[in-house]
Amino acid sequence: MFTGIVEEKGSVISVWNNPSGARLTLSAKKVLKGVTPGDSIAVNGVCLTIIRYSQKSITVELSPETLKRSNLGNLQTGSGVHLERALQLSSPIGGHFVQGHVDGTGTVQKFKKEGNTLVMFIGAGADLLHYLVPKGFVALDGVSLTVIEVKKSHFSVTLVPFTREQTYLADRPVGYRVNMEVDILGKYVKKFLTNSNVAGDRITMDFLAKNGFK
Repeated sequence: MFTGIVEEKGSVISVWNNPSGARLTLSAKKVLKGVTPGDSIAVNGVCLTIIRYSQKSITVELSPETLKRSNLGNLQTGSGVHLERALQLSSPIGGHFVQGHVDGTGTVQKFKKEGNTLVMFIGAGADLLHYLVPKGFVALDGVSLTVIEVKKSHFSVTLVPFTREQTYLADRPVGYRVNMEVDILGKYVKKFLTNSNVAGDRITMDFLAKNGFK
């Protein structure tokens, strides 16, 4: 479990592909504190297991499913990544509960300057968009963000100056695939309502329609 508050910007040192997936070695510093092999770490929002570490790096392995569902398979030497250690019981929760289980990817469409903030527009499929609501949460490449607006084929979030400095999101080019994890609460609500004994009730159906559930 994570919070979506990026602790460190790292970069890819090496990529090793193999028949069973891939292995990444990433530059790191802050997240190395107290690390041991077997610890979980979020890399661009994907929960991975540290298999090896040094004074300046960590090495993680990627399964075929991870490569298929996320953007980690597109990483090359020098690519920037977001790093966050797993949440501890004593840790402050500054973002929202992020599982590190990416639901899919969205595509950077454009950026729009508004005062000292930057609005980021992300294209996504209906299977992901119907979980998003204005003022709700979404994690993009592991960064906890508030949804501003949701349209038929895209949504928008705001990047404040601090977020732009502490993450790579403002540097992602148009067309870049970002990892998306929707708020887990939305998935549970949908499952409960669609499986409820009162699923045919008019109130329930109106609620589902207004919130984009299918």
